Amino acid sequence: WPKIIEAGMAVSVELKRPMGPWDSAVDGWFLPDTIANIFKAGKQNAVPFIMGANLGELTGPGAIIMPPRMITDYVNLFAGANKVGGKAYAYLFDQVPAGWKKEGVVSIHTIETPYVFGDMDGHSERWALLFNWSKPCGVKSADPGLTAIDTELSEKMMKMWSTFARTGNPSVKGVIDWPPYQATTDQYLYITEKFEVKSGFSRVAQK
Repeated sequence: WPKIIEAGMAVSVELKRPMGPWDSAVDGWFLPDTIANIFKAGKQNAVPFIMGANLGELTGPGAIIMPPRMITDYVNLFAGANKVGGKAYAYLFDQVPAGWKKEGVVSIHTIETPYVFGDMDGHSERWALLFNWSKPCGVKSADPGLTAIDTELSEKMMKMWSTFARTGNPSVKGVIDWPPYQATTDQYLYITEKFEVKSGFSRVAQK
């Protein structure tokens, strides 16, 4: 397996795609078809899930840009969930620590993970990785410049995600009432220092 990993890393560098050109392996047993096709046919388990993106992935100048069709794929997954009576919750994350924001950093790929897991010291391996990924944005300082705002946001997100894990619903009284996604309302949770439920998730990549 070390040779497989080395080959995968080499391909990723050549294609300039840090995460590699990989997808789920359809093996005909554990995964009988692609995830998109399974949801489209309504053959998945009816369990709630949260799915979203970081705004900088879609519109950020020089950041790690994800394909606009990603949002369309998500909406299709939500439709599949609704088809079998499941609930799905959509979000867009757009928080950037104050120090990096001044340097032009946008909400790049995976910048939400330190908030979800309470990694607020600013010096972990995760922040070091994000620093490297932010270089196309012109970042100069390895210190993201976290403030009490980031800590508060992280605490709220941890409460929401843990509540979801326990109950299947991420809404937290006094924090946010997060509605499940429905095509008719197209609602999602916009996550920054202040939470806001907005409409237009399916169109966000077009803005």
